[in-house]
Amino acid sequence: MIKLKKRMIFIIAVVNFILAGFLVFLILVMPINKYRNACTAMENGNYMEAFELFTKGATFKAGRQKAYICCQNLALNEQYVDSFNCYMKIKNYEDSMQKAHEVAEKMFEENMMKESWKAFKQLQDSESQDASLLGWQSQILETQIYDEDFNQVKNVNNGNYVDIISMYIDNIYDYRGITDLNMCDILLQQCSSLSDEVEDKEYLTNKINGIIDTDAQIKEIMSSMTLEEKVGQMLIVAMKKDINSMVSLIDKIKPGGVLFFGDDITTYEATLAKVKKIKLASDIPLIIGVDQEGGGVQRINNTNYLTTYSVPAMKYVGDKNSTTLAYETGRILAEQLRVFGMNMDFAPVADINSNPNNPVIGRRAFSSNADTVSKMSVAVANGLTDNNVIAVYKHFPGHGDTSSDSHYSLPVVNKSLSELYQTELKPFINAIQNNAEVIMVGHIALPQLTSSQSLPASLSEEIVTNLLRKQLGFKGVVTVDSLIMGGVTNNYSASEIYIKAVEAGVDLLLEPGSPELALSSIVESVKNGRISEERIDESVYRILKLKINNIYDTYNNYLDQSHLTSSKNYAIVKQIY
Repeated sequence: MIKLKKRMIFIIAVVNFILAGFLVFLILVMPINKYRNACTAMENGNYMEAFELFTKGATFKAGRQKAYICCQNLALNEQYVDSFNCYMKIKNYEDSMQKAHEVAEKMFEENMMKESWKAFKQLQDSESQDASLLGWQSQILETQIYDEDFNQVKNVNNGNYVDIISMYIDNIYDYRGITDLNMCDILLQQCSSLSDEVEDKEYLTNKINGIIDTDAQIKEIMSSMTLEEKVGQMLIVAMKKDINSMVSLIDKIKPGGVLFFGDDITTYEATLAKVKKIKLASDIPLIIGVDQEGGGVQRINNTNYLTTYSVPAMKYVGDKNSTTLAYETGRILAEQLRVFGMNMDFAPVADINSNPNNPVIGRRAFSSNADTVSKMSVAVANGLTDNNVIAVYKHFPGHGDTSSDSHYSLPVVNKSLSELYQTELKPFINAIQNNAEVIMVGHIALPQLTSSQSLPASLSEEIVTNLLRKQLGFKGVVTVDSLIMGGVTNNYSASEIYIKAVEAGVDLLLEPGSPELALSSIVESVKNGRISEERIDESVYRILKLKINNIYDTYNNYLDQSHLTSSKNYAIVKQIY
């Protein structure tokens, strides 16, 4: 018995020794190794990689001075945008804000007008105490940019003023997508100074006034909405089997939209009747959304109830490498939706099919090549939007290099930000540069960006607000993948999912398992101070702007049923196979 006790004590001692060693490894050895790797990257001139390593987890406290030096070296190498972004990431360290300001000024000196403008706007929007001192700089810079461009226009008979105004239209909105009325005034003043002989002067003026009118319309709608009604606009709820129950839910929740699945689309007559009835139930036009990608994911398909053509999977569209054919594919998808009065397609897939073990993307992606995915996804999206259907690029920041399905578990993409820039982010950057209006964030963990193996991108402020909005400059509507998927539900309660999504910066919560709980949880979080009402207002502003610009004018327009069996469209589909 004594021997047994001694043996047990010995075993416990050994186990404790091993555990202690493991803890020492985690606490001391791993950070030291990370620090060494960061130093090596820095010595090799890989300052972005070094910066990311120096600012992660336990390495940050010891490495922040080195990270600061990385910022300096990036500026010395004339990588001003990277230097500015890095300084902003460590803005609370020493004089990083002042250095960021200096880099922004350097960009201006180097004639990097758009980049410097964005930098000064970001400094102005910063929550730091220094921000209030920088507002004048942004205003002066705006005037200088516009004066310079429009003076060039005045001196030529056929200048590219339409291109210039179009470029700066994007900058009429701040990083939140809210209209900057001061900037509108600057543009209007510059337009008025153009000679009346300048072609399209009236067009440019009307375009800016249209933005101002939309802003006023949004604010008028919002002024009459209760907090509950505003939160309701942030929900896209799943269609119910019973149409009367659906109407009751719309009346109760006042959601921003309704999501249709394959089972909800039966005969032409029955489906059309459903859509029309739910539209009548809502005072504010509804987003009527559906997953109509083509291939294995198309809810409007050739069935026992409905006759139409099946659109091929996007892999086959990508194989053709024709943006014209991709555009036509988007047009065909749009026409299928418009027959039923639907106005949002959760497509195209902008993921890169880079992992052969990926169980969920595969043929849904255009290609394993980032450039092919970039140009084809934009072409399909243009085919959709030009035909009155809102396109949704998905699944940011990239679901292609995963080996698990986010419907059932949380995939992990263990890549650095610099690695993501080289591959996964390329299609989304291209989409933003081509006026993407909606981007869907996926349920994917990115531990090198969030320092968490269990936090999905869809619930991460670092991904949604800091990366997608502030770094990449996306000013449109952010939605997320379905909120009943295992990628979020396995680690968080339903109410926490809804709250964290809003905190992250998400605008449209897609398919909450309980719309009632989603509404009450978010409203209560506003009332108890966890979420500000200003944060809700930002999302509702973006949602209403999306609806006014894309839905209001064509809301009750329906294409003829013949578009479902169009011989012209069928001939295009046959070209893809």
